[in-house]
Amino acid sequence: MAFGVLSFYPTHSLVIYWVFIRSTRKVLRYSHRLYLDYGRRSKSCKRLPIEWVCINLMAFSFPVEYFTSVLIILATYPVARHSSTLNLNLPGLPFTLDLSLYYFIMLAVSLPYFLGALVYVWRKRDKLAYLAAKDAAKAKRQKQKV
Repeated sequence: MAFGVLSFYPTHSLVIYWVFIRSTRKVLRYSHRLYLDYGRRSKSCKRLPIEWVCINLMAFSFPVEYFTSVLIILATYPVARHSSTLNLNLPGLPFTLDLSLYYFIMLAVSLPYFLGALVYVWRKRDKLAYLAAKDAAKAKRQKQKV
């Protein structure tokens, strides 16, 4: 969504924060995927809570990234509206097509994706809390048997 903004207003101060937040979230997501793909969940979950850290940081960084991109788009819209590259002159018609409205269409389209991804991450976060409680109860039962 915000990649359409960078060509019109790359000097906005929020762009740097957005790139940093997005890069951090991508690193967290890829490290979580590596952690799961190498099967480390069952072996090192008690020693290193990598999955818990990644999921919790992603759950909080995703809304920050989305709202930062919305702010960038709202700040860029006046600049993009007056750009000649977003005004399409149609031959034979007496009007021009303003493509800067595309930003608001993309905001409307991105909202369901954002909500769906946020719900997915928060469910994964709740599942991790459930698994941790289940493991703690299992360890407590085993300790009582001994």
